[in-house]
Amino acid sequence: MELKDLKTGMVVETREGKKYLIVNRDGELCGIGMDSYMTLNGEHPHKSNMTWPNDSVADIMKVFKPALRKFSSMLSDERNCIWKREEVRKMTVSEICKELGYEVEIVRDDS
Repeated sequence: MELKDLKTGMVVETREGKKYLIVNRDGELCGIGMDSYMTLNGEHPHKSNMTWPNDSVADIMKVFKPALRKFSSMLSDERNCIWKREEVRKMTVSEICKELGYEVEIVRDDS
């Protein structure tokens, strides 16, 4: 999912756990939270992959399509998650060996 796929009525959750209702205000995507506000494609935009260029706490981690009801219920609804960021897990060779329970040798993949 990309920033361009967000629509009015969707709810996004940031890395720090804050949720925002997405609205389109004159062509600018905005997120309205219980105690905060965020612009997504305005003066200081998110990247197209929904990460924040300067601070990862504002990265969008989940997108929900909640049922319409009162505002606070829409932000707290955990059902209907339509997208979740899958992050690459960085590991050292020794961490991989520990996870697998045996030694491994990393070889080059020439395919």
